[in-house]
Amino acid sequence: MTPLKQEHEDATISKKVKKEKKKKKSRKQEQHDEDERKKESSPPGGNEVNNKKKKKAKKSQKGDREEQSKKVRKKRRDIICEENAISSSIKRRKIDDDCEEQQKRVDKQNQINNIPKPQTSSIKNNQLQLLPFAHGHVLAPMVGASELAFRLLCRKYGATLAYTPMMSSTKFASCSNYRREEFQTIPEDRPLVCHFSANNPSEFASAAKLVEDRCDAIDLNLGCPQRTAYVGHFGSYLLGPEDRELVVNIVRAGAQAVSIPIFCKIRLLDKIEDTIELCKQLRDAGASLIAIHGRYRASFERDGPGARDGPAMLDQIRDVKAAMGGNYPILTNGNVITYEDVVNNQLFTSADGVMSAEGILDNPALFLPRYFHDKHDDIDADADTDTDTKNENKEHDRMITIADPSPLITEQPEKQIMMDSDTIFKRKRKLAKKLREIQTIEKKASETKLTEEQQQKLKSKTQIQKEYDELQNMSKNNTCTSHTNTKECTSNKNMQISKPKSKLISIRELREVANDPIKLANEYLDLVQKYPVQIRSVVFHTRRICKDLLNKYQLMDECVNSDSPENIRKVLKKIDNYR
Repeated sequence: MTPLKQEHEDATISKKVKKEKKKKKSRKQEQHDEDERKKESSPPGGNEVNNKKKKKAKKSQKGDREEQSKKVRKKRRDIICEENAISSSIKRRKIDDDCEEQQKRVDKQNQINNIPKPQTSSIKNNQLQLLPFAHGHVLAPMVGASELAFRLLCRKYGATLAYTPMMSSTKFASCSNYRREEFQTIPEDRPLVCHFSANNPSEFASAAKLVEDRCDAIDLNLGCPQRTAYVGHFGSYLLGPEDRELVVNIVRAGAQAVSIPIFCKIRLLDKIEDTIELCKQLRDAGASLIAIHGRYRASFERDGPGARDGPAMLDQIRDVKAAMGGNYPILTNGNVITYEDVVNNQLFTSADGVMSAEGILDNPALFLPRYFHDKHDDIDADADTDTDTKNENKEHDRMITIADPSPLITEQPEKQIMMDSDTIFKRKRKLAKKLREIQTIEKKASETKLTEEQQQKLKSKTQIQKEYDELQNMSKNNTCTSHTNTKECTSNKNMQISKPKSKLISIRELREVANDPIKLANEYLDLVQKYPVQIRSVVFHTRRICKDLLNKYQLMDECVNSDSPENIRKVLKKIDNYR
């Protein structure tokens, strides 16, 4: 292109650009003029009104969108609920099928390992055998609270079955001192359930063998929510899916080791289907009865409503009872303060018995009305007052048979557990490790402040050392065998256990004491004198039984600070004088 043509082309382009700029300016000017005219023509505050209208329009649009999203979410929830309702029966069938398949796999594995399938005295050939003792009104297992003296008091006033406090199967199987300190009973303390914590099948079986002839059933603790259970890995902390095989093996080992029934005390799992599955697995493993605390299992990190908060979920216990069938015994535990609660609880859940802990601590005579409750129902409501009075007097004068506690046997038949060398070696190694940890803590004690857990370990040193020394003596005295199975050896000094004694008493006499907390507490102290209890348990029971009166006369602190049963009696006598 020649220079002249190039200059001509550039001039043309510049003209076009200038024209475009002029057009844009004119359009902007026109727009500006239009806006000015609108402002002049509009009334004062017109723009504010328009802005408000725009804001209202935006808000309404936003509200419509939120309302629409709410409807969508609600519709989705309804669809999900409907699907859950439709599939609930299918899920239950699937759970049953899964349980059967899992049982088949376990049986197959046991067959490979040459482990025989256990047979129990209560479940044979899939036929449930009835328990040979009453279990309608039950005293729950409580650490430091369901000791012999309190069990006898509750039995006198209506309890038909009682559990011991929790005992460690590990210590019980290996330490005779622990057995003497933790387990007391007499012939009149029946029917009795020995309540053990365990996370080892062989130790649970060994402990069960040692008490088989002195109780009526063995119970596995699967409900304890306390921190000690978390540290020791037992109680409700065994209810996770990762420990299910271990739990089933513990129940199987116990059922195979003894001829008396094996029980389990559990808590609810997060889903009702999971709780039902657990109960069926325990039943199939050999558990003859399951007691259900109607609150969720504990977890160490749980926040908000947890293992002890809120009312018990009796509807879930009812669902478990329905799923397990009418012939399988289930105990319901929770929401029991009065005898009316006992009746309503059993009617609502259809359970075979009611277990109480908190309610019976406040009132050991909680179950007393069972002696006359049914009789009152038969009295005609339209009958004359004189007839009612006669019937009531007749009922109160009715004589019933109760246990007449015999003296505590101080020299119990000595039983020596015979364990294989491998078991002794493993146990000694664990104890030695704990003792080394304690020694390390003792060295640090002078330099740094100890945590609560470290302080607890220091307190347990004496007990651990005792157990270690006892195992050491067993090794030296050749009391262990090379057998693979744990065996029980009874010494030649077996004592003949006397038959339980009984006596007659009128319901009127029982009611007179039951209606007066001071008389009830004094009766408990009489039992404590015959069957010694640690003072902290005596104080605990007295302040629970007489709580209202102790607060009323401002004697609670004096009761709590008492260091002997005699001093507690003095406090009760003061209340009696004030009244």
